[in-house]
Amino acid sequence: MERRWNEIVLLAQSGDIDFGIAPISTVPPNLRYLQLSPVDRVLITCLDHPLSKKKNVTLLDIAQYPMITYEKGLVSRDIIDKVFQDVNLDLDIVMEATNSETIKRYVELGIGISIIPKIALVPTQKQHLAVISVEQYFGKSEHGVILRKGKYITSWAQNFLLILEPSLKDKLGL
Repeated sequence: MERRWNEIVLLAQSGDIDFGIAPISTVPPNLRYLQLSPVDRVLITCLDHPLSKKKNVTLLDIAQYPMITYEKGLVSRDIIDKVFQDVNLDLDIVMEATNSETIKRYVELGIGISIIPKIALVPTQKQHLAVISVEQYFGKSEHGVILRKGKYITSWAQNFLLILEPSLKDKLGL
């Protein structure tokens, strides 16, 4: 299920979920937070978009086009808003979504462009979207696994987490 980071924290605290993946700055005392490797942010456009042909894309370039982005209140959206506010650029937001799958689909259809964590792209989607690095403006996306201390981690959860990030093996004590 997809939830906002604060909802993930509450669900993990109550034991309603085995684990969650989210950015978090303050970890409640009954939770563990296992940092995942940082992920680049990328600009995605449809394949025939003018920005897909540019060698270097600037924030001003991005601000010239309709943007599809995450809903207000989501960490990814807050980061995007702050970067553009810091340079006094307004975005033409034509659509908001709670997840990257919806965003990618509408970008592919040519409705707008977007900035998402690179990890949200699967290899086959790169055939339908232009992917442009914007790490120099947005930095890396910091996420981690949120677990309740003392909660048993099922074998399927362990396997999933190790596929996600093999280095979690040591952190999970496996």
